Amino acid sequence: MYNKLTPIEQVERELIALIFYKNEIVDLLQIKPKYLLTKINEKILEEMIVCYKKHKIIDMTLMTGLNTVELVETCVDIITNDMYYLSDWERQLQCSQEQILNHYKEKVIKDCFKELEIGKISYEEYQEKMDKIGKIQITSTNNNRMKTIKGIDTTYE
Repeated sequence: MYNKLTPIEQVERELIALIFYKNEIVDLLQIKPKYLLTKINEKILEEMIVCYKKHKIIDMTLMTGLNTVELVETCVDIITNDMYYLSDWERQLQCSQEQILNHYKEKVIKDCFKELEIGKISYEEYQEKMDKIGKIQITSTNNNRMKTIKGIDTTYE
C-alpha cells in the first residue's frame, strides 16, 4: 500500500501520523478534513478531531467512527509506517497543510472551471468562487506557532 501512494496522499498520511504522536496539533490545524484527497484519510482526520475535542486525547479505541476494517488497518499502517518529525513538528505541520491546501485549491479551481464551461454556473458565480478560494491561506505567527483562520468561510460544496 505504501508505495502506491501519490505524493499528496503521502503528505496526508504523514500529517495524520504526526497528529497521532502529537495530539495537541489538532488545536493548531487550519485545514479541514474535506481538503484531503482520499476519503479514507478524510474520515480518519475527522475522527481524530472529534476524538481529541471530546477526550483531549487521540486513541483508536475512542474513535467510534473507525467502524470498518479498512479504516482501522489504514490507521495502524499510518502509525507504523509513515514518517513524522517531532524535532521539527511545527515546520512539518506548516508544510503539510500548505501542500494539502494547495492541492485542494487546484482541484476546486479545475472543478469550477468545468462547471463554467458546461454552463452549470455563471461567470459571476465562477468569479465569486475564485475570490473565495483565493482567501483561504495557512498562516503562522511570528514565533512560528500556528494560529487558526478567523472570519473566512471555507465551504466549497
